Amino acid sequence: MNNQSTTSINPNDSYDAYWQENHGTRPYIEKKTPYADYQPAYQTGHEGYDRYLGKSFDEAEAELKLDYEAILTQKSGTGLAWIKVIDAVRDAWDRAGTT
Repeated sequence: MNNQSTTSINPNDSYDAYWQENHGTRPYIEKKTPYADYQPAYQTGHEGYDRYLGKSFDEAEAELKLDYEAILTQKSGTGLAWIKVIDAVRDAWDRAGTT
């Protein structure tokens, strides 16, 4: 058993497959940045939608930032700065709200 919380989404789940296939078409993506660098942002938005049910993205943004930073810490602190991934987090949040 791993150390991840039980609320973690398995990267092989359908949301992850969707983002792997579609992230390159998003306007906020830095073209030379691999999907793996954006995956924690998509995970944050996807999980956050349920975690902060009833809140708008703007209302949950501070908590989402902390969640994103916690995921990066679990992955040895590597990753993109919040300012570079906020649009990806919002995109995953919005998609989670429609699926």
